[in-house]
Amino acid sequence: MEVYMDKGAVVGAIVLGALTVFGYARMFLSGRGSVKLKEILPKAVVVDVRTNAEYKEGHYSGAINLPVEKIAKSSRKLGNTDKPIILYCASGSRAGKAARILRRQGFQQVYNGINMTTLDSLK
Repeated sequence: MEVYMDKGAVVGAIVLGALTVFGYARMFLSGRGSVKLKEILPKAVVVDVRTNAEYKEGHYSGAINLPVEKIAKSSRKLGNTDKPIILYCASGSRAGKAARILRRQGFQQVYNGINMTTLDSLK
């Protein structure tokens, strides 16, 4: 039995896969990698953007809880827009969304794409 594949579909799948991998690699391997995070962690505001229920189940010691749905209206709680902000959630997705919101509001040092396990490893 022969299988025929549309070359365009194959090329499209390869390109989509490469873009996805590149996007994640850029997020994790940019200048905002774990070495830099370890350096800024002591002076940063750590924000858990998960739901209140998820936060209560366990969170990074010292993190404040600002669910992503509320972060736009609650960002003043983070203080100065020059202060480093480290955002985390379960997978990095909500932290990414929150980072975009905060950057639009003028926050200059926003770090995301990490989870609680990664934060714990930086101590």
